[in-house]
Amino acid sequence: MTRGWRSMRRLVVAASLIAAIAAAGVARGADDNAAEGRDSQSRFRERSANARKPPHAMSIDELRAYGRQIIGERPAPRTEPILGIFEGYSDVVRPSRFRTVNYWVGMVEDHVVMVLAGAQGEYAPSPGTGSVFVHVVNAKEHSVVQDIVASPGSGPLRIAAVAGDVLTLVDTTKPGVPRFFDVRARRFR
Repeated sequence: MTRGWRSMRRLVVAASLIAAIAAAGVARGADDNAAEGRDSQSRFRERSANARKPPHAMSIDELRAYGRQIIGERPAPRTEPILGIFEGYSDVVRPSRFRTVNYWVGMVEDHVVMVLAGAQGEYAPSPGTGSVFVHVVNAKEHSVVQDIVASPGSGPLRIAAVAGDVLTLVDTTKPGVPRFFDVRARRFR
């Protein structure tokens, strides 16, 4: 048991020494050493004396510093939502309940609001009817409110513009008369 552990330790030390030498850039051609008038043995001793510690011998702070040196500083994760109108699907609601054409993300009274424009899915009360799906996240109370508001007599809707808290929607099957949706009141005007 002890003999196996010692030989494994030697392999780990040798592997980390090789990695440290490679990281320090010692692996040069023989003609570089000859041009400088030194043999490879003396160059190896000089480089390994200045090489960093192997990872298993580093403290946590040294490992973190080495990691930052290798990969650089990463920016802090973004905590505020990206606001605007976005094309395509959002995974807030299942496609069988609501088919999304595009969606808007905005702030209303310190709440993050996502309004999906499209049509009700095949398992909704009136499939194919143009509707908006409102998803409100209240971060202070850790609550989510979801609601589907239908626009009778229309096909799938698309968000065309935003003015404050009012969305301008157009019917994708018969464009012409725009529809206005008040996000704050959660109803069509």
